[in-house]
Amino acid sequence: MALLNDCKYGHDIQGNVIRLSLLRAPSSPDPLADRGRHQFTYALLPHSGGLRHVIDQAYSLNVPLLVRDLKPAEGSLPASHSFSLLTGPERSSTQ
Repeated sequence: MALLNDCKYGHDIQGNVIRLSLLRAPSSPDPLADRGRHQFTYALLPHSGGLRHVIDQAYSLNVPLLVRDLKPAEGSLPASHSFSLLTGPERSSTQ
């Protein structure tokens, strides 16, 4: 089980308890810190994969896909286009 969050103060695990600290509300040095309205994003991720899977899911939670409505551009597009070019040494048939 992984606890994913959007970078709040912290978390800890003791035995079979996972705790997420959402607010601190200290009185010093700022007596108004963490007061007011807040929005939180967190998720529990049951998984059997490795750490890479958890990191990928955490990244997706913290950097969501942005969708934008764009006006179509004028003109026409070529039948095909490449956005990358790979080059390297030529290999002879004897290698």
